Amino acid sequence: MNSNDKKPVGLPRRGPGRDLVFIEKPKNAKKSISRLMGYIGNNKYLFLGLIVMGLIISLLELLGPYFQGEAIGTLVLTSSKPYVELSKLLLYIYILIIIYACTSVFNYIQSLFSAHLSQKTVYKMRNDLFQHIVRLPVNYTDTHQHGDIMSRMTNDVDKISNTISTSFSSLVSGIITVIGVIFIMLYLNWFLCLVSISTIFLSFFMIRILSKKMRLYFKKQQTLLGELNGHCEESIVGYKTVQAYNQEENVKNEFNETSDRLRKVGVKAQIWGSIMGPLMNIISNISFLLICSIGGYLATVKSTLGCIFTSYVTIAMLSQFIQYSKKFGRP
Repeated sequence: MNSNDKKPVGLPRRGPGRDLVFIEKPKNAKKSISRLMGYIGNNKYLFLGLIVMGLIISLLELLGPYFQGEAIGTLVLTSSKPYVELSKLLLYIYILIIIYACTSVFNYIQSLFSAHLSQKTVYKMRNDLFQHIVRLPVNYTDTHQHGDIMSRMTNDVDKISNTISTSFSSLVSGIITVIGVIFIMLYLNWFLCLVSISTIFLSFFMIRILSKKMRLYFKKQQTLLGELNGHCEESIVGYKTVQAYNQEENVKNEFNETSDRLRKVGVKAQIWGSIMGPLMNIISNISFLLICSIGGYLATVKSTLGCIFTSYVTIAMLSQFIQYSKKFGRP
């Protein structure tokens, strides 16, 4: 390599009968995301439909806890005996049925939009990638494993498809949900809202630590998967050559070594990936516990301490905050 040549970026890899080659990593993440959004933008109506569906679903899901709390509020406790305002309770039940039915319908429509958007995007991306590969110079295919190139067109593109069909819609809904929940909780009771979001800094801290580990191992997993595919493809295509030079044992050992590395990295990736959900549930339950304890205390002393901090805390309001705290922690 000349001193003026660009140094290869990425992880080193050897293939059977090949020199040391490198896998490129994105040099500009913002540009990569911009190109991805350009592919998604080719189906702008599906994209806009997905955003609109996410907005509607998020708004409907935000209304659910509010009317649940109002339904609980129809239970009136008096000194003599409790009673239920039946007409109001039935009204809130009908409203909740309509909300949940509409949410299910819009979720189904959103899943259709997500599926069509991801498939159309990946279809064009895979076509462009194949047209790009067939125009590459011969020295590229000589210095890159064929299986790795195939892995980019199949496994890597499938990952993008899964991201668009699932994670993208979840991202849109999550942002809307978080913003909506904060506004509603501030409207209901600003003090309990501060109590509810007090654990958000702990969540960000833990997410930052876990994301680094997850990103490291999942990236290694994709890299090793491409290497394993490349080894399999070259070994099968050149099997006569392997037999002619009596290299069956070496090829088998190299496959076992790569497969073992992939297994170990895959286990670590799944472990770190599965830690995220339970840990976020623990932090969400801490917020739940704070709301129940502090909100319950303020509800019992509403005649004095409750009105000093904020407006009166009722059982209905406490129920609403419990539901909204769960929705706040989920995204």
